[in-house]
Amino acid sequence: MADYSSAIQIVGLGGTGTNVIEAFIRNRAALMPLLQKEGIRISLLAIDVADHDIISLESAYKNLVEELKSKRISLDKIQLVAKSVKFPTPETMFEFIKNYPDFLERDGIKPPSEYTPWLSSSLEIPPLAGGVGRKRALSKAIYGLNYHHLKLVDNFMDTFKEQVFSSTVQQVVFMIYGLGGGTGSGIALDLARNLRTKLGSSIPIIGLGVLPCSGDDPPAKGASCYSAILEHGAVLDRHANKEMVDNFGPGYQNPFSAFLMMPLGPAYGRTGSVVDAKKLIDDAIVDILMKSLNFDLADLLNNIGSNVDLGGKWVNVISTLKVSYPVSEFIDATKIYLDKLEQLRDLRHEKEEISRGSENTNLGLLHILDTSYEELKIIYKQMQIQRNVYDESTFEKDLNTYVNDGLSLESELIMHLRGGDNTINTQIYEFIEFAESIGVHSPDGSVENRIRNLTLDILNSSKDISKNYQKFMENVIDLCSDLESTLPSAQNLKTRQKQIIRDIIVFGKIIFDYLEGVKSYIKSKALAEKLVKDLSKINTNLPSGIIDRVKKQSAELVANRRFANSLISSVDDELKSVDEMLVDIRVLKKSLIERLDKMKTNKENHVITIKKRENEKSKIESQTKGIRFGFLGSKKKKFKSKLIQLNHELRKIKTEYQLCLDEIAILEKKINSYSNVESKFDVNSSYRKILSNVSKLSKEHTEKMTESMRDRGYYDRVAELTRDERKKIMEIVLMEQEDSLTQENIVNEIIDKDHLREYLVGALGIFKIPATLGLTPDYNTDYIWFTVVSPRDLWDKDLESDTKAILSRYSTHDASRSIYIREVDSDDPWTMRFLIIAAKGKPEHLEAFKEMKSLYKQSTPGEQLLSHSLLLEQNKHVTKGNKFVPNNP
Repeated sequence: MADYSSAIQIVGLGGTGTNVIEAFIRNRAALMPLLQKEGIRISLLAIDVADHDIISLESAYKNLVEELKSKRISLDKIQLVAKSVKFPTPETMFEFIKNYPDFLERDGIKPPSEYTPWLSSSLEIPPLAGGVGRKRALSKAIYGLNYHHLKLVDNFMDTFKEQVFSSTVQQVVFMIYGLGGGTGSGIALDLARNLRTKLGSSIPIIGLGVLPCSGDDPPAKGASCYSAILEHGAVLDRHANKEMVDNFGPGYQNPFSAFLMMPLGPAYGRTGSVVDAKKLIDDAIVDILMKSLNFDLADLLNNIGSNVDLGGKWVNVISTLKVSYPVSEFIDATKIYLDKLEQLRDLRHEKEEISRGSENTNLGLLHILDTSYEELKIIYKQMQIQRNVYDESTFEKDLNTYVNDGLSLESELIMHLRGGDNTINTQIYEFIEFAESIGVHSPDGSVENRIRNLTLDILNSSKDISKNYQKFMENVIDLCSDLESTLPSAQNLKTRQKQIIRDIIVFGKIIFDYLEGVKSYIKSKALAEKLVKDLSKINTNLPSGIIDRVKKQSAELVANRRFANSLISSVDDELKSVDEMLVDIRVLKKSLIERLDKMKTNKENHVITIKKRENEKSKIESQTKGIRFGFLGSKKKKFKSKLIQLNHELRKIKTEYQLCLDEIAILEKKINSYSNVESKFDVNSSYRKILSNVSKLSKEHTEKMTESMRDRGYYDRVAELTRDERKKIMEIVLMEQEDSLTQENIVNEIIDKDHLREYLVGALGIFKIPATLGLTPDYNTDYIWFTVVSPRDLWDKDLESDTKAILSRYSTHDASRSIYIREVDSDDPWTMRFLIIAAKGKPEHLEAFKEMKSLYKQSTPGEQLLSHSLLLEQNKHVTKGNKFVPNNP
């Protein structure tokens, strides 16, 4: 935790101030380390007229107290006083206002000689559950009643003061409120004056007023805010304040050490929602208080503090920007992906069993595709036998010629493989960053360097597989084998790294199986198409239904191609199609079982036929032996001729019988293979569960990565990690050294400074646009304060020069003399914060001032008077030019 030069104390007024305190309490990541800092004690005071925000704040504080107890942090480290102030009855309030001069004298303020109450009983009081309806004059009266008469606010301040003084670190009080609201800006100047009396002059009180936006209601962005700005000018401008003190007494001396404004407009322009914009600005203010003001304020106050005569240029606009590297989010995403890899590891094992069968069998998809081709070979052999052209010695050569004649199987193969290129490339892309992060710094010739190169060779050879399939199939098995044998000797690789390498080996083998499957499909498809064409021309005694068998085989091949594609398909695509594939498998399996039954019947018929023919042959041979030559010689010739015919029939029948046996064996193995694949696709299978788990983790990983790259708001930007930066972080995660990523110097080892500079120049460029500061284009100044909260050594002279060049458009003098840049060490190695105070502006330089003034003029005299607060007790209110004019409603 960085050393703090001051202890932040907060007074939140109205809904705006109350909500900022709640955001302060809810920011546990910054608050808890702050509370553990020695000497730090925090006092929080929230005052509002409405109840809702106070109730919400009290609930948040109650939760904080419980958390402090659980973490054994002393409860006296932070104290909250949160109260909504009202009045017992309207009569009580009006009576109090009549006697207001009596209370002024107690505070050392001389009342006017002829005092006139600024509110009368004819005033329509709005329901206070929603505040004072932008009537600043009413909130002044309610505050006065609760401070002077009921003494409630006085007691709240005493409690606040005691906690402030208990901090041994220099205390700084921030008073935060909305300038467009009724409550906060209506009571702020009176409360600040009373608080200054209690705290004395040694503790700085810095006011922070939030300017309204175009999405606010007309009173908030019009009369109420316009009057508040005029009144603040009368207090904050040294010359005007002196005149007011001279006219009405020293009680009206400026109580603020400095005053800043923050525009809501830029955040509203980004979100389009007032609610969302207020949430953004609440968090931004908290970030400023906790992280960006960790420096000695004396330097700042010496230039824009209350002791400086700014010559009417009292407007100081503050804005901020936080730039974070999403390292923790990327680590979280990486760990989710490592969990996904664990599931994918099991999934790939299942896919290996789908493609090749279990370790004890070869009954898988590749076997199915091979046997499909074998079945078609049998039909081709039957066709050759019927044509009397079958020659066993030349059969394979004849078959190969038959399949390839007039076709370009390679072109067909490439066309089919193109459909898998994107899916495989996507999986390679997910692997490649992990693979490139392994052995990055290993020297040439080392085992780790060899493993890194072999791993990348497998992945690179898998890219665009339709173009590189031949080279891949020639080399991948050797690469995988080489990698498997080398991996055990790597002493400097961690378990996670070795496991990812094994995953890549399996990945390479699955792609190999996919290619084998597609090649088998192409070859079988070509054979089936030729057989259908040729069989339809043959008028011989081929087995009945043989053409239908080939057609069914073609349909089965189409389904098998889908199964082969599933080996490399995305998990989400597979989840969508797995039910359909399960149905297809069961239909195919049922058809095969029916065919098997028929083939077994055919087998029995062949056995009977063979036995019958062999009996006939034996009988003829027996008869032939008893015949001598002579007049019976012609009969013997007849028997011999019949024997020749029987032997021919027997050879043919036995060949068909053997084909039948071969087909039965094929069908039985094929059915077993389908049963194996079916078990993987079954509804309750582990394969299905793994698919669901991988899909869920993929979504979580995508969401985390998207979240890590998304800006968190107008004031909170996220710098994208470059590929090299991600690789370095991933290497650290895989080396199981995540703790080192919080070390001070690690950022300089990882961050690409050229890329950082380019990003920061673009991000800080928003400050070049006056509207992002809530200012008009004609704003210029001789003083801009710029604080950089940065990890050590990230901010350099080049970035300082770039920043001065961006801000120089506002300078009336040389940028080196008018732009003050201060650097503060960050306690977060992955976050840079920038605080800009565009100082010494006039109210007319506020972008919204012109509209405020116009809306003020359009309101009625009564509405105008109720929009004022300062000096109403003197029968005066402030107008343009710091004039004090009589109250004339």
